[in-house]
Amino acid sequence: MENSNVVPSLSREESVCKYGSWFSVKSNPAELVSWCTNRISIYEKWIKNCKELRENMQKELLSGIPTEVLRSLLEPRD
Repeated sequence: MENSNVVPSLSREESVCKYGSWFSVKSNPAELVSWCTNRISIYEKWIKNCKELRENMQKELLSGIPTEVLRSLLEPRD
């Protein structure tokens, strides 16, 4: 089976925008699968960390607001 070029014909700028990286036209399927697997793992960790950071910072932002004020803001308005 011939190893054909699997990288889509994108400019460097388009590739970076779509995949976060530019791939060599000589990249083979195994290299791309490995790269994608590693990137996905890293990004999932970053997303988890960012969600935790956001939650902690939201709590910090709200900690100085009295409970009754927060409740009044959450009550439905007519």
